[in-house]
Amino acid sequence: MHEGEYEELNEQTTKVFEFSAYCYLAALAFAAWTVYYAVNTPYLDTEDYVFFAIKVVLAAVVPGVVGFFGWLLFGKSTTAASGIYFLVFFGLAAHGYFGIMAKGVEADKIAALAALPEPLSGAEIMALVGSGKPVTGENLWRKAPSPRPDTEDETLMSTLELKGKTHLSRMNAAARKYFEAITLLNIEEVIDGKRYIVKSQIDRQKISTDQYLTAIDEYRPVVESATSQYEAALKSIDLSDKGKEQIMAAYKVGAEAPTATLLEICDTDRDRGEAVKEILEVLEKDWGKWKYDRQRRKTTFESSQSQKVYDELSKLIETTARDKERLKAKLGG
Repeated sequence: MHEGEYEELNEQTTKVFEFSAYCYLAALAFAAWTVYYAVNTPYLDTEDYVFFAIKVVLAAVVPGVVGFFGWLLFGKSTTAASGIYFLVFFGLAAHGYFGIMAKGVEADKIAALAALPEPLSGAEIMALVGSGKPVTGENLWRKAPSPRPDTEDETLMSTLELKGKTHLSRMNAAARKYFEAITLLNIEEVIDGKRYIVKSQIDRQKISTDQYLTAIDEYRPVVESATSQYEAALKSIDLSDKGKEQIMAAYKVGAEAPTATLLEICDTDRDRGEAVKEILEVLEKDWGKWKYDRQRRKTTFESSQSQKVYDELSKLIETTARDKERLKAKLGG
């Protein structure tokens, strides 16, 4: 071997050695970064790591194969081979990097959503009040929150809990005020003709009935707007749109059935209240032309038309009373 050929071979050997060293360093750096990312990225599943391991293997093997063909193609040029190797290596490494990053971000979002609570709806709280069950601090969540360690979850959950308690306290207060107002009017007593000795007694009962109807008019919109009020409260919380959607979905699921039942109760109470008011008006209009038959336990009118109206309204009151008991049972009471 001539001296020039020896030097050329030695130079090629040196380049191959340098190239191999760069390859090993690149692969080692990529492996080290993989371990670092795995340790510092929670919520990833086993398949995520398998996916990433495949990317690492490809980044270690494929560039070498492509680089070898490039070495042959460019006249056994080590420079060409190393250039091709690193282009392919970094391309695959970047693909693996951004792929696992995307999975890590998505896994974090999924874990954040899983940590969120499922709130009890305002309608469910009102249903508890309507059915006579106690309302306690435990009634706030259907599924309690599960804050993740080393995150802002604790602060977020505290804010969410405060908003929820404020909202449900408002619903609780509205329901109690309504049901207490409704029970103040003793309907059976109001429509009983034997209790009216002077006409002014009818006027006082008409005032009580108007208060009864006013309580319904004030409460019904509260039931209807409970969901929109809670949604408005959620808007002020620093929570992702997906998180708000998830919480509202859980809230609406719990609100749908009791809201419909509560609105039916309101309508039933209104029908009863209107019937009571009409009976009082008939008693007032025909004052002195009706009497209470103690043997038959019935109010009888001289006018057959007035008697018919009175009997029909009395029957309506009985029917709505049964309907209300059925609806209250539907609430769980």
